[in-house]
Formats: sequence, structure tokens, C-alpha cells
Amino acid sequence: AVEADVLRLFAEAREQCGPIDVLHHNVGIGKPGGPVDTDVRDFDAAHNVNVRSLLLASQQVLPSMVERGRGAIVTISSSHGLLGAAQRSTYGISKAGLIQMVRMLAVEWGPNDIRLNALAPGRLLTDSPSRAGSGSDAAALKTKARREGDVYIVDGVKQFISGGGVSDLYAVMVRTGGEGPSGI
Repeated sequence: AVEADVLRLFAEAREQCGPIDVLHHNVGIGKPGGPVDTDVRDFDAAHNVNVRSLLLASQQVLPSMVERGRGAIVTISSSHGLLGAAQRSTYGISKAGLIQMVRMLAVEWGPNDIRLNALAPGRLLTDSPSRAGSGSDAAALKTKARREGDVYIVDGVKQFISGGGVSDLYAVMVRTGGEGPSGI
């Protein structure tokens, strides 16, 4: 995440739309690899995009949310941030960082009626280039649901959480996709 780009993006958004009530943070990169064979530049890049971007975006929206006494930030993490996965160290560690950042932001900003939540979907059926040749059908069969999750379910949960009717939902981790144990 390049700070100047984030500042420009949010300035343009505020100019065109006014104050931002909901931030939907949905980014994710991470090259496959384990902890021993991961290049530190790939590790840094994943944290820069996946975690630093939430910090920069939050800095742009939180002051005006506090001023107006309302707001919601929903970030998309991953089940890899909760559960270990072979050859997904860089991605999983950065997504775990997102989960913890949401917890910390919620503790600090929740008392100002700012709702901060994270979604941790399991394997989703998407057109992501990372799926090419990955054997996604075989991986999906290992989940409890025995299939890849539907991105529309994640979108529906995101809309529910960010909506004004859910005023007391703070720092909740919502898992979808049927991977692993049901609790955190």
C-alpha cells in the first residue's frame, strides 16, 4: 500500500461522495511457500498490501466517523488467518495480523460507535488467478461443506454487518465456507 495513493484515493472519494460511513477493506496477496522457503520480500509485500492498507485506510475514515458518531469498517480476512495451512505462511500470517488489527481498532474506536468487524471466509469459488492449476476442487472437498463457498454469501454477511440495523456488533469474527472448527 503506497501511502500517497491511499491519500489520493480517499480524497477523491470524499470529494465525490462526501463523508465515508462504511469502509469495506478487501485485499489479499501472498505467494505460496512455507516459513523456510519464503523470500522476505514476498513476506513484506503481503504485509504491506494486506495489513498496512487497513491501517492507512482506517486513518482516512476514522476521524470523520468519530466526528459524526457512527461508522463501520469491515475487513475480509481469511480462514488461513485462523488455521494453519501448508504453503500459505505469508498469506495466513498477514491475514491473522488483520484479525488482530480489527480487534485492537474495535477496542479503541468501538466506544465512539464505530463498528469494526472481520470476515474470515474459507475457500471461495472465485476467478482468482491464484486458483489456476491449484486443484481447487480437491481442496474444497477437504472442507466441512465439501465445496467452495459462494462469494455472494460473504457479500451478504458483509452488508448485514455494515448496515445501520446492527448497531451493537463490534469485533466479531464471522467465518464462512465450512473450513475447520466452528469456533475461534
